[in-house]
Amino acid sequence: MNAKACNTFRLFNGKSAEAIASAVADRARSAYDTNVLNHNLVVYRNGNGSLQVFPPLVDILPEARINLVTYYMRKNESQQAYEVMKEYEPTSLQEYVIKAIASASLGQETASRELVKMAQQFFHLVGASPSECDTVLGRQCMASSFFLLEQFDDALIYLESVKSFLEDQEEFHWNYGMSKAATGNYLEAEKQLLKLGIDKYAEDFYYQSWLCRCFIMNGKAQLAWDQFVQMDTSEESISLLQLIANDCYQTGQFLYAAKSFDALEKMDTSENYWEGKRGACIGLFRNVVACTEPIGSLGEIVALLRSTSHPQVESILRIIQIWTKENEALLL
Repeated sequence: MNAKACNTFRLFNGKSAEAIASAVADRARSAYDTNVLNHNLVVYRNGNGSLQVFPPLVDILPEARINLVTYYMRKNESQQAYEVMKEYEPTSLQEYVIKAIASASLGQETASRELVKMAQQFFHLVGASPSECDTVLGRQCMASSFFLLEQFDDALIYLESVKSFLEDQEEFHWNYGMSKAATGNYLEAEKQLLKLGIDKYAEDFYYQSWLCRCFIMNGKAQLAWDQFVQMDTSEESISLLQLIANDCYQTGQFLYAAKSFDALEKMDTSENYWEGKRGACIGLFRNVVACTEPIGSLGEIVALLRSTSHPQVESILRIIQIWTKENEALLL
């Protein structure tokens, strides 16, 4: 009956499996039987009761250690997940994968090259193993190994080979989207990142950064700006603003580059921000002269420049006014 419950869980859902397991819970003949049934019930209940049931069983049931780490990872508690596996030597491929995930997560959070390297080696070990090299799990592991090495072209080879099996997993689209962006395919990267549940990823700075970069590289600077405007002021929002300012400048989307540098200048009167703002305003003015930007943009240039007390402002405004007068254009 326990085996039937396990199969039902894999084939259908936890609720159906729990109904079968609960019916035989009082038939346990030993403490081991009770431990197995209690452990499985927590799994069927999507981890409800994990901290009460799993910790005492980690040295009794190998699955308990794996599921405890899984519980911590789902809660974004990388330190606790790593501590469970830190001193444990894996004996199965599944345990190597779990230790790799915990190590990679904590390594990225703490910028620990040692942990990231260990995770990369574990992923490679599983992905290159004869029993897993042609499985979905094995190819995911090889993709993760190359991803951590920042060899994104190689990571994409493995991700694309299992794409049809993982279309319903947000984590796949996240890694696939980042790899596409890292190799310069921003159109496909944007498409993949927008498949993610916005509610889940909306507060993730790395998601916001990659999505903003994709928007900008695809000529949609306003969407990136709108994303920044919705954020609360914080160190992360300032970092995102710097990304928008620099990427918009490099791609010639000068209006939003100027707006971004203007916002940064209001927070920090660094000469660098003024120089970025000045360059963006001049670039936008040049595009107006070349008729690739609407004449109405001049009003925004003037407003942005007048918000700065830098001594160079008046000379720039004078040039704009002379051109405006000669071309009989009206400032808005």
